[in-house]
Amino acid sequence: MLKFNAVVLTTTNLCNLRCRHCFPSSGPSKEEMYRYGSNKSMSPQQAEVYVRQIPQLKNVEKLLHLAGGESTLFKNEFKAIISLGKKYGLRVSMVTNCSWAKSQEEADNFVEDWAQHGMMSVQMSVSKFHQEQLPIGHVIRAIRACKKFGVLVIVRPIIIKSYIAADILKGIPTDVLDGVRIATSKCQAVGRARVQVSEDDFFYDDLAYLGCHHALNLTIRQDGSVYPCCAGSDITDSLCLGNADKEPLADIITRAELDPLLNILVFQGTRYLAEILRDYKGIDFTKKRYTNICELCNDMFLDNNIARELRLAVMEHLRKKEAEQLSFQPA
Repeated sequence: MLKFNAVVLTTTNLCNLRCRHCFPSSGPSKEEMYRYGSNKSMSPQQAEVYVRQIPQLKNVEKLLHLAGGESTLFKNEFKAIISLGKKYGLRVSMVTNCSWAKSQEEADNFVEDWAQHGMMSVQMSVSKFHQEQLPIGHVIRAIRACKKFGVLVIVRPIIIKSYIAADILKGIPTDVLDGVRIATSKCQAVGRARVQVSEDDFFYDDLAYLGCHHALNLTIRQDGSVYPCCAGSDITDSLCLGNADKEPLADIITRAELDPLLNILVFQGTRYLAEILRDYKGIDFTKKRYTNICELCNDMFLDNNIARELRLAVMEHLRKKEAEQLSFQPA
């Protein structure tokens, strides 16, 4: 059975920053805003259709997470969606670049309002790329406001070789960081980072045979499209599980659980899947360098033609396995 740690609502791809590392390639232009759907932002009415289903989903944790783009740019819609979590008994969290914390008073007002509507934790993205466009003072003010109103703070440094977490965090006073959770992530060569970050600046991994079943988040974009995670599957066409505007989430999840390709991806891992593609179709992703399994996953599924070949390879692989099992059965 698939298990999801949260339901992530990617409410918009609009962002007031255009960071060089951004994997969904968010930004302030119309092209960037409408990259993943014809509506610029998820409406509260649209979101309620999804959120009211969550309490009945047995394999989904009761956590609602709001992401973007920068979802706080649609202030009224954002508050209304936060309130949906409270209405349906869900914990609510968000991720933000903290651009709303222009002064301490503004930061306090924003966070106090969110806390009253049900916001429980705030993840703050920090990196060389964010701070090229936004002074670290915004993050400092945002942290202080969250502490003041009892909202859990998670600071998420995105690191590269030339700018590690210590470089990012040294701009934040020690007393401000006291009690703050730090969750470091490596920059991935996905989306805008593929072309705007030097390939020598990434931290690469030797990819193990590692599944991602422990890290799934049922992700719904602003056009209703549903994905198994928010770490790169959600910017592909081929890993879309369905559309929550057209059918219930329970039906989408049930169909996903019966998909042999998705099961191999989630439980046996992207390296195993890449080897199936190599062995059956001669398309080899295993020679490339990757920062993590998410980047490899995105690389294989971003091209719809490659994704089709991968699905065919999986079916051939499973037929061969079945034939081998039958050949070993006693007469």
